[in-house]
Amino acid sequence: SLTGLTFYPMTSSSSTSSRPLHGRGAPPMGPSKDTEESSHRPRSGSIGSPTNASRKDRIYNQEYEDAIANLEHRPVPDITVPWFYESHSLFVLIAAMALIYYYTIKHGADAEANDLSQNLVRGLPFVVALYLVVGLFAFPSGPFVRPHPAFWKIVFGLNFLYLLGVVWALFLTPEQLRNLLHGLDPSMGEWHPLPFYAEDCALTWDNVKSKLDIFVIGHFFGWIVKGLLFRNRMFCWFFSVGWEFVEKSLVFAVPNFAECWWDSWVMDVLLCNGIGIEIGLYLCNYLEFKEYHWSSIFDAPTLGAKLKRSVMQFTPESWMHVEWEDMLTVKRYFGMQLMMLVCMLVDLNLFMLKLNLYIPTEHPFVMGRLALMILAAIPTVRQYYMYMLDPKVTRLGTQCLVFCLTIISEDVLIFKTLPEMPPVPRENKIGWCVFIVLYILFSVSMLLRRGKPSQVDASKKTQ
Repeated sequence: SLTGLTFYPMTSSSSTSSRPLHGRGAPPMGPSKDTEESSHRPRSGSIGSPTNASRKDRIYNQEYEDAIANLEHRPVPDITVPWFYESHSLFVLIAAMALIYYYTIKHGADAEANDLSQNLVRGLPFVVALYLVVGLFAFPSGPFVRPHPAFWKIVFGLNFLYLLGVVWALFLTPEQLRNLLHGLDPSMGEWHPLPFYAEDCALTWDNVKSKLDIFVIGHFFGWIVKGLLFRNRMFCWFFSVGWEFVEKSLVFAVPNFAECWWDSWVMDVLLCNGIGIEIGLYLCNYLEFKEYHWSSIFDAPTLGAKLKRSVMQFTPESWMHVEWEDMLTVKRYFGMQLMMLVCMLVDLNLFMLKLNLYIPTEHPFVMGRLALMILAAIPTVRQYYMYMLDPKVTRLGTQCLVFCLTIISEDVLIFKTLPEMPPVPRENKIGWCVFIVLYILFSVSMLLRRGKPSQVDASKKTQ
């Protein structure tokens, strides 16, 4: 069927016996060079490979069955320090409330205790902290257990709290929201001149050196993270090139999107983005082939070994081989493009929020929002991947849903706070129309070439 999916267990044949599952020597991404018959047989430990088996005859590998069943709450395997994974709910809640009550009693004796605005600002961090403490016992931890399930619960809690803040901001006028931000931090809420990057496009060393700032480093490491997240070379390169076209088409609305040609296509696409993508994919292949043998910290013979084991707690427990195979089904084809659209909105929204709400680029909000989106995207991409590839997963995971709601809410807020925009240039309208027509033609041609799985299987049987 169009959504057919099979999970194969380990076999004893020589072609798969040396490729353990789930990050223990999984084969690298890319087509197999075996015979035609074996090229259609899924690799050991891969997901989403085509099969001739019927739905009733599917064989699910236990490891991936666990990954599907535990997208919301994955149990921690092989616990060697039980105390570290117990809830301690009563102790944590009593300690949190004791700290809050102690602070309120001590602060009540201060001379500035009658200042309403300062009291509201002082109380807000404690409300957030108590919200996150309760979330440790109520929120889903998601599909990952490293470094600790509580870490991913806090990430989800911060994402959900940010979503609530964005929804609350929708009920304020743009001027009220800017005044509120200015009251929280005087550096926000007031217009400040934007930096421009296309004033002098002469290819000289001084111009190139002027573009080498902290954002170049962030750009580079950001694409390493994207390579680790998506694990698909074609997707990452389309994303990288597509984003440059998005910037070019929105220069009329965001003037500092304008860049010199060598800044956009050489420094950004080829160097920062390209090298970052390839390093990210290289790390993926390395982690797929790596052997994972975890032991208790108490089994480490020396103090140095114990410290090393403690640091290794912040590394992946294992690494799952990923094959999106976007042309296998219609759902995956459009699902991959929907994911690319959401990812571009994640980046675009940050620029638009800065522009509309007068937030400086160097403000901690910018880096905080960026870090939150990266951390929240890790379980989001895994849950979306399993939803796209496995018919048993009938709904999106909670982390994925909240992440998507956050991006949609940001888009609504941006639309509401959008200042008066200049008219769209005629060449932009023509370019957008040409892109839509080419996209429709390309999608139709690719889907027609894909053919129905039943016809493909019948032709193979005839041969």
